Amino acid sequence: MTKSSRKTTSHAIASEDVKQLTQVEWESLAEYFPMGSRSKYEKRDLVNAALYIQQTGTVWAKLPENYPPYGSVYAFYKRSLKNGSWQHVLDVL
Repeated sequence: MTKSSRKTTSHAIASEDVKQLTQVEWESLAEYFPMGSRSKYEKRDLVNAALYIQQTGTVWAKLPENYPPYGSVYAFYKRSLKNGSWQHVLDVL
């Protein structure tokens, strides 16, 4: 098969089509992500960005611009995994 004969399919999912936390869901999760930690970004935005990655299978570096920078999201996600906070996200959802 030559390069020109290969079909490419795009399974890109728009960020607005990905599930975002509702206010009720966030209220039940917010206590696990206390304010005042290292990030300058809203915790809810970081959680939504990490959920976007999990739902779409997108690589971290391809995180859409409407989310915080991928480096910040990845660091937040790794900390959340390590301290057990991410498990609460999975339990609620």
